[in-house]
Amino acid sequence: MHCKTMSESKKNPAAVALGRLGGLKGGKARAKTLTAAARKRIAKRAAAARWKGKRKAHLTRPATTLSPKRRGKAKR
Repeated sequence: MHCKTMSESKKNPAAVALGRLGGLKGGKARAKTLTAAARKRIAKRAAAARWKGKRKAHLTRPATTLSPKRRGKAKR
């Protein structure tokens, strides 16, 4: 993949500076305007997205955690 330098990209330097400035203050400004309930709702969705697909593997119990008395015994 080829990355372009600033001179190759033909971007307006003033527009780049404004975009960077907005990007730097964006998260802090957004967090300041959110209510506690909105922050909580966003955090729950983010946590659910991180755990998606991991719950089944997390909740299953490997056979090695069985007590020595139960290992090797068949169900009746």
